[in-house]
Formats: sequence, structure tokens, C-alpha cells
Amino acid sequence: MGWKLYLAILGVPLVKVAGFGLVLLLAESSHHKHPVGASAEATLVSPDGRDMGIVTITQGPKGIVLAADVQGLAPGGHSMSINSVGTCAPDFAAAGENFNPHGGEHGFLQGDGPHIGDLPNIYAADDGTARADFFAVDITLGSGEDHSLFDDDGTSIVISEKPDSYVEGADLGIRVACGVIRRN
Repeated sequence: MGWKLYLAILGVPLVKVAGFGLVLLLAESSHHKHPVGASAEATLVSPDGRDMGIVTITQGPKGIVLAADVQGLAPGGHSMSINSVGTCAPDFAAAGENFNPHGGEHGFLQGDGPHIGDLPNIYAADDGTARADFFAVDITLGSGEDHSLFDDDGTSIVISEKPDSYVEGADLGIRVACGVIRRN
């Protein structure tokens, strides 16, 4: 009876080697339901309903990649975040606060931060266009997890007037763009 070697990645048995044969074992871990390659997007609008671009979100094994392609911004820096409610109506305040299922404070420079919905600033050129890619860890497009963008009330992307100073209580100004995150 040949030797057996089990290879475990992230605690889930994935490959069993027995003798000269190779057998893939399919197993699902409740901690790793990330649909790698799945995508979603948020179509951004201004407070008056004007199209401001799109944010495409792609699932990776440990988080998501957000690709923002925005127009109509004032030149310079702007705060960008994932917010806890999937609506932008009747106004952008309806999108709620930053997505924060695990607690902590706002800002990359805080001892108990950041929220998992905190993102780096986005910078617009003189013509008002901005292009940026961000990686956000511990967020999933999967279902049934507290860190899923598709919880009971959904999530949204919000861009604010001013750049984030990355500390609690930062003055971000008014919200200038909002888009509900929807599965592709």
C-alpha cells in the first residue's frame, strides 16, 4: 500500500498523493469562501446624477482589487471609501459610514484602524480624470460572511471632496460621487 502525503493549504486538504497517482480533493472551508475571479462594479454618479465613472472590483484569494476610472472631479486629492449601505438615495449620506464589520477607528494612521472600507486617496488630474488601483484585504464578494460586500443592505463606493488625512475625525468635505456595488 503506497505512501500518502496530504498537502494542506490554509487548513483545507487540496491534494492527495498516493503511490504514483495524483487526486484532487475538493473541499470547502467555511473560512475561505472567496470566489476568486468574481467581479462587481459600482457606477459612480454626482449629486445631480451626472455620470462620473466606474469602479470595477475583482476578488482575489485574500481580498479584492478595486480599479477606479473616474471623471468630473476637481483637480487634486479626494477621499475614497467603501461604505456600509448599498444606496446613494435620497442623497449620498444614505450610503452610511465606512464599511467596518470588525470595528476599529477610521484611518490608516490610527492605532485601532483602519476600517476595512478605508481606501487610499484618489488624485484627479487638471482635466478632472483619475485612475487608480487599490487592494483591500479581508473583504470578499462571497456570501454569508461578515466581511462580504453583499450583506443584507449592500455596500457602496463614495468619493469625497477632500483628501483623507488617515486619522479619525478627518475633514473630508462633501460627498461628490457615489455608486452602489453590484455583482457582475
